[in-house]
Amino acid sequence: MVGLFLPCLLLVLGLAGCEAPAPPEEPEPQPLEIGGKFDEKTTGTISGRVVWSSTVPQSPPFNVALPVPGGGTQSQLVPNPNTPKINAQTGAVAAAVVYLEELDPERAKPWNLAPVRVETRALAVRILQGDTVVPVGFVRQGEEIEMVSREAVMQSLCVRGAAFFSLSFPDPDRPLRRRLNEPGLVELSSGMGHYWWRGYLFVCRHPYFTWTDADGRFTLTQVPAGDVRVVCWLPNPKCAPERDPNTIGILRVSYDKPFERALPIRLEAGDDKQLEIRMNLD
Repeated sequence: MVGLFLPCLLLVLGLAGCEAPAPPEEPEPQPLEIGGKFDEKTTGTISGRVVWSSTVPQSPPFNVALPVPGGGTQSQLVPNPNTPKINAQTGAVAAAVVYLEELDPERAKPWNLAPVRVETRALAVRILQGDTVVPVGFVRQGEEIEMVSREAVMQSLCVRGAAFFSLSFPDPDRPLRRRLNEPGLVELSSGMGHYWWRGYLFVCRHPYFTWTDADGRFTLTQVPAGDVRVVCWLPNPKCAPERDPNTIGILRVSYDKPFERALPIRLEAGDDKQLEIRMNLD
């Protein structure tokens, strides 16, 4: 019996010794390298103004029920977060995004935008680029963003588009971080029934992204010479609500696709190209 047991024991020990080693951990993705072939001497500037050239889109506020101290709720009007900032007299569009499409990141100037932080509150999602509150955040591809709740009650943030995940915040002021590895548009919304929440991030392969000022003006500096496409992007306030069949309350809203206008241009070294970008409902 012992003679039979000994070979089996040796076989088991041999198999245990042949166990494959654990695969090495994959390195943590790093932010995209930008500017390796940048040559400031072969760049120009693109400036301009964004104006609205048709009927201003309507965006009535949402009538939402918010909790009050001691229990219960109280109705409050909350602005549509996608309401465009259009000057009724001049047509100037403020807080629109203007960027260059499909530019080689190696030819771009080095990344010069501050990290992004997202804060959630009962009434809105707030985006900060560094210490500045911005209409839309710009994140370098592969870079981390910080997200935090500023509320004493539990909150949840849904991230969709070029990134897809959800984060819960059971406690206030305890930030979480996530890396955004895929370029494109990211939409931020609530996972706790605050259907009116919206925020947007662009995950970028180069730093040629900016916002228009109160007069609708923008400037992109140190742009590599060549053929480029200048894109103006603005979220759409038109939305369709999805209601609870039992309470008729709004569960969520889906917004129409954003307004976009692209202009192809040829930029020569030393140019200061001036553009007018006309946005409308079409």
